[in-house]
Amino acid sequence: MKSWRQGQILDVIDHEPVVSQEILRQKLKTRGIDATQATISRDLKNLGLVKRAGDGAYVRPGAERPNPAGAADHLRRAV
Repeated sequence: MKSWRQGQILDVIDHEPVVSQEILRQKLKTRGIDATQATISRDLKNLGLVKRAGDGAYVRPGAERPNPAGAADHLRRAV
């Protein structure tokens, strides 16, 4: 059950931005998974998921892609 639930979590975050555990809990519920916030929190930690800097969505470690347009904008403001 745990590995299946964690697989579903990865599927959700791979296909759409999820910015909170509550939103993730609701999305899992639509898939027939009734998990508590504490369980989801443990799963996120076990999976090593992190929040993306730009929008705060959960992503797999290393999945954050640099945004070249954002980097240029940041450089322009710095200059």
